[in-house]
Amino acid sequence: MELSEFDVRYLPKSAIKAQALADFIAEFTPSQDELNKDEGVEMWVINVDGSSTLYVGGIGVILKSPKGDKLEYAAHLQYQTTNNEAEYEALLKGLELAKSLGAESIIVKGDSQLVINQVNGMGDTKEDRTKKYLSKVRQLAQKFTEVSFVQLPSEENMEANALPKAASGGGIMDTYDRIQYMPSIDLPDIQQIEGGESWMSPIVLYLKDGKLPGDKDEARKLRVRAAKYVLINEVLYKRGLS
Repeated sequence: MELSEFDVRYLPKSAIKAQALADFIAEFTPSQDELNKDEGVEMWVINVDGSSTLYVGGIGVILKSPKGDKLEYAAHLQYQTTNNEAEYEALLKGLELAKSLGAESIIVKGDSQLVINQVNGMGDTKEDRTKKYLSKVRQLAQKFTEVSFVQLPSEENMEANALPKAASGGGIMDTYDRIQYMPSIDLPDIQQIEGGESWMSPIVLYLKDGKLPGDKDEARKLRVRAAKYVLINEVLYKRGLS
């Protein structure tokens, strides 16, 4: 077949430079947000962090809903722990809170490379306590339709990083944050929940049943206070800024 009349010339295919190829892939690969929109997935994002000092520790969790709502949780660990165990405590709490809020698809982000690698099956787990933590994380993860664990640089996790530092004594904690007295893996299967009246009772009653004081001024004040909190499984948590 004659091709000369069309002035067709053969040229050897040139190689694509590595950087150009990387730029091409980065430009045309859809982001996680774009994939979520295309697939209609309501993905929750959970940032976690834990830290410890000589005698105590702290954990912080930030949950962001698909609609952009944000919930912050911090707890003071009133026992001697390690940084890695504090990271696991934060991870467990993040999973528990997400499930309590009805999340089905989640991305958990933490800056501990060791813990995230272990959860993803890419790290050694020789210590018995680490194996217990890992087992508990996997049990909770199975309750979700979709879950992924992502390690990110600590400078990209600064908001979550600030919570355990404050909770472990390095900053000011709100009076509504919580205290944990023993590791999650050492807790009994069944625990007695203490009852009784407290400063939380009016807020809980309002959030749960819509009950307000008879006095108009007190009712207004209660509405303002209650707007800062969310009730999850009979436990009161302070909302983060959206």
